[in-house]
Amino acid sequence: MQEAISLKDLLIIRNANRAKIEAINGNLGSALGIKKTTNPNDPENGKPAILVFVPQKIAPKWVEPNQQIPKKMTGPGGLYCCVDVVEGSKLTDYNLLFQDAGGNSQLVNWTTLRGLPELSDPQLKIRDQLRGWGETITPGAQIAAETIHGGWYGTLACFACERNTEKIGLVTNQHVANKVGQSLYFASTKARKLATVTKTFEYVTDEKRFGGLINEAEAFYRIDCAFAPLDQSFNAIDFDPRIPVIQEDGTIVNKTMGGTFKFDIETMNPIGQRVIGVGRTMSHQKGTITAFGYEFQDENGVNLYTDYLIVGDDPSQFSAPGDSGKLILTDEEEPRPIALLWGGWIERLSNHQGQRDWTYAIDINFVLDTLDVDIIK
Repeated sequence: MQEAISLKDLLIIRNANRAKIEAINGNLGSALGIKKTTNPNDPENGKPAILVFVPQKIAPKWVEPNQQIPKKMTGPGGLYCCVDVVEGSKLTDYNLLFQDAGGNSQLVNWTTLRGLPELSDPQLKIRDQLRGWGETITPGAQIAAETIHGGWYGTLACFACERNTEKIGLVTNQHVANKVGQSLYFASTKARKLATVTKTFEYVTDEKRFGGLINEAEAFYRIDCAFAPLDQSFNAIDFDPRIPVIQEDGTIVNKTMGGTFKFDIETMNPIGQRVIGVGRTMSHQKGTITAFGYEFQDENGVNLYTDYLIVGDDPSQFSAPGDSGKLILTDEEEPRPIALLWGGWIERLSNHQGQRDWTYAIDINFVLDTLDVDIIK
C-alpha cells in the first residue's frame, strides 16, 4: 500500500472511486486538498485527501450503509488516501425564515440579508480607481459590455501580448467578453471603447486539461477566458500593467508582477498558497487556495471541473458579482500570477473550520497557453 503524496495521486484515486462518490445522495461534488480535523494530534490531520462535499454531515449510525462515505479511498496498485467530508449547501437553499415586528413570517434570501462586507478606506480608494477615477487603467479595472439584451460589468485580469501577432490586449473571462466581435468599454458603456474581443474559450475536454490522465465521457473543464486587443485610440500612457496592492501599513503601491506560478501535479504545492486578488467589486482581497480539481455536475448532469477553490480572509468572501475575470496572484513581495477567477457564489460550502464563500479559478498558465498570449508585467 502506498499513501498519496501529490495531486496526481489524488486525481487517480478519485477517478477510481467516481461511481462511489456520485452515488452519495445530494453530494455537491468533490475536490483534492488537505484533511483538517479539530484534533491537532490526529495523525490524518494535514494529509493529502479527497474532499467530498455534502448538504449535511450526520453520524454514520443514521446513514444507510451504501450511503456512508469511507474514511479512506483506494486506487490502482493499492494507492490510498484520506477522505474529508465537508458540509455545505447550494446558494438556492439559503432561504431563511424570519418574522417581522407584526409576527408575520417571510422568507429572506441569505445573499440579500447578508450583503457585501464593508471595505476599508484603502480598499475603497483602489475601487474608485478601478472604476474610472484614476489616471491609468490597471489590472483589476472595471470593464463593461453592452448588447441588445442589456449590459454588464466585469474585471480586466491583465494586459497581454498575443504570441503570433504581438498585438497588445487584455485578458478576462469568456462570460464577461461574451463573444468574438463584442466591444468592451472602460469604465462604462457610456465611456471610451477599450477593446474588441477576438478569442473566447468556455470549456475544454477533461483529457486535454489533464493530458489524458483522466478521460471521462461527457466531462468538461471550465476554462472561461477571452482575449481582446486594445483599441487604437488609447496610448501607452493610459495603461499601467502593474497590480495595485495594499501594503501592511495601509499605503497603496502598484507592484510589478513576477513570473507565473508553475503548477505541478506531482506535488501538493498550490494547496495552502496565500493569494491576493484585485477586482472592481471587492477591490483588494487576500485569501488562501484550499483545494484543487473541484468536480461537480451541472443542472443537466454533465460533469464539470475547475482548478482552484479559494477562501478569503476575514471576512471570508474573496469575490462577488462583477469580480469575474480578476487575476489572482501569490501574496509576496513580487506577486506571481497564479489563476484567473471565473466565479463563486454558485455553491456555498462550509465546515467548522470556517471555509465559506468559495471562489473558483483556473490555472493561469493553462489560460495563457489556450489564448496563446503572454502577460505584460
